[in-house]
Amino acid sequence: MPRLYLILLPFLFCSISGLSQNRKTKKLISFADEQFEKGDYYYALDFYKQALQNDSNSIDLLWKYAETQRAYKNYVEAEKYYGKVYAREQTSQYENSLLNFGLMQKQNGNYKQALKTFKLSVKKLSGKSTSWFYKKSEKEVESTEWALKNMKKTKDSLIHLPLTVNSFDAEFPHDFKDKKLIFSSLKADSMNQEEEVYSQSYRNKLFFSKLDSVGEFEPYKINDDLLNTENNYGNGSFSTDGTKFYYSTCNDNGFSYTCRIVVANYNNGNYTILDTLGPNINQKGKNSTMPRFTTIDGVDYLFFCSNRRGGVGGLDIWMAQSVDGVEFKEPVNLSIINTHENEISPWYDNKEHKLYFSSTWHNGFGGHDVHFSLHIDGVFSSPINALEPINSPANDTYYFRHNDTSYMASNRLGSLYAKNPTCCSDIYAEYPQIEFTNEE
Repeated sequence: MPRLYLILLPFLFCSISGLSQNRKTKKLISFADEQFEKGDYYYALDFYKQALQNDSNSIDLLWKYAETQRAYKNYVEAEKYYGKVYAREQTSQYENSLLNFGLMQKQNGNYKQALKTFKLSVKKLSGKSTSWFYKKSEKEVESTEWALKNMKKTKDSLIHLPLTVNSFDAEFPHDFKDKKLIFSSLKADSMNQEEEVYSQSYRNKLFFSKLDSVGEFEPYKINDDLLNTENNYGNGSFSTDGTKFYYSTCNDNGFSYTCRIVVANYNNGNYTILDTLGPNINQKGKNSTMPRFTTIDGVDYLFFCSNRRGGVGGLDIWMAQSVDGVEFKEPVNLSIINTHENEISPWYDNKEHKLYFSSTWHNGFGGHDVHFSLHIDGVFSSPINALEPINSPANDTYYFRHNDTSYMASNRLGSLYAKNPTCCSDIYAEYPQIEFTNEE
């Protein structure tokens, strides 16, 4: 055998092996990308992790892994990997790497570190003052300074509802009727505690759990009357007189939903689908979801969320006067509270004349915070944060009250999980405080 061939043989072998490894890595990334687009974050992470074992220095791959951890709501791991991205590229490749790093620090409750990160992001992006990332960084400096001033560091007084309501997947409360808590969930048909459900083969459905004679929640049951095996459905609320039930049904394309609002008749515990609300509410090609019916000064209104034309940005909260409970007048955008990000889960408090909702833009403790807007003489005020314990560094949404009890959803620490402590929202309640006095 020629000596030159013997010398080149190891290099040829390494070259072929390297090409094979590159092809394998590309396939892993391609498959992970597909899972991410479908919303299967858990499985996307597994394949990105395998790819990282082959190429741990790829900035693009580290970014994808950080983004997926954020979508999976694993804030600790997301913070770690955004930090790795920024350390390698210093915002030269991903100008929002520092911003996202700070957002994860904030959602982990590390406010002092987050404030430094946001200030540095503002400095780094100072030459791009029209950039969305620059504006968001500026806003987060203000928001984090607010959080530092308003955090109380007191024990969380919210009550985590039992396994007769919550599961190791995600739950969101909507309304209360006939001693039943109405909520939606991405529950699997056969529950287990080994992994969280993210696959879109699981549909979001409506459930209810009834309070028994001693005030305990009975095991949840599915709402069979409105069961739709083809679509996701949830976000329900009753009309003021209790005869109608409004909810959203959504087609999903991967993890991108297109929702519309439907109304059903409600009588003696039974639901009968009546109609899909008209184009005034369900604008063609746009999302309309999270309906909340209420009466203000004797007039019926429907609050709902939509990215319809004429909005401020993302999902906005809209308000439409009811004609007959099925037809509605032209909706009005509540521009005083809406922002370029999402405002969601509205609920109107008739006693205190407050509109509650959740937002990621207005000053808060992290993620979605619950805010309220006072309604005085037909005008809504600028938003006010509902503070702790309602809010936390996690996502706090779907706040409403029934009688003297408040309900909400949160993925704060303490929620049920299998692998990721902040993966999934559970339902929490705040009961009235009972004061005891010493009687002589």
